[in-house]
Amino acid sequence: MTDIRIAIAPAGAVPHPSRFTHTDTDGDRLLISTALLDDGTPGLYFRTDPNGSGLPLTDLDRLLAQLQVIAAASRDEAAEARTEENPEAACLRAMADEDIASHPDRI
Repeated sequence: MTDIRIAIAPAGAVPHPSRFTHTDTDGDRLLISTALLDDGTPGLYFRTDPNGSGLPLTDLDRLLAQLQVIAAASRDEAAEARTEENPEAACLRAMADEDIASHPDRI
């Protein structure tokens, strides 16, 4: 008989497509990606090489813009995780959303 084992990678181990990456002048790397904290709260995951990583201020606007994208993706992942944990509640929410959409006068 073959055992099937499922391993869940820790937050940030598989960077989300929205991730921000940077390599500084001496080769140190920076990764910022989505994170789902232990309590289900969406968050940001930061990883650098042991020496840290420097980011020139000329890249700051790009980093700040991408942080917004990563934060939105993290919120979406947390919502998806809640849906997967409780499909019945997700179904009820969807039904309520549909009812609101089809009868906006009831709001």
